[in-house]
Amino acid sequence: MNIVTTSILHAAILSGRGQLSKLQAGRVMNSLFLTGKKMQLKDKHRQYWQHNLRLTGVLLAIWFVVTFVVGWFARDLQSITFLGFPLSFYMSAQGALLVYVILVGYYAYRMDKLDREYGVQERDQ
Repeated sequence: MNIVTTSILHAAILSGRGQLSKLQAGRVMNSLFLTGKKMQLKDKHRQYWQHNLRLTGVLLAIWFVVTFVVGWFARDLQSITFLGFPLSFYMSAQGALLVYVILVGYYAYRMDKLDREYGVQERDQ
């Protein structure tokens, strides 16, 4: 929502002769957003957030598996060795931490790319 839209909505809601109901305020917002470029902007934001939430969901699923599922099957994973250690020991000592660092790095990389793709990147200060 841009500054002009916000100002118009605030002026309408806080007008001297009473306040708009929530339904009326919603209609004002819809009429402002459902015209020309505003509709395209809304679709673009919706697509951006779909990509954002999908990425976050996938990375959280990986985090959940590494954090809880691997621990749940620790006894079964002791028969598998990695770098000379049982896999369950390695995952609890170092493997999970490496996965977390990779997840954070990938999230930052992918979100930066997604922000540039949709034109919502943060400006350098």
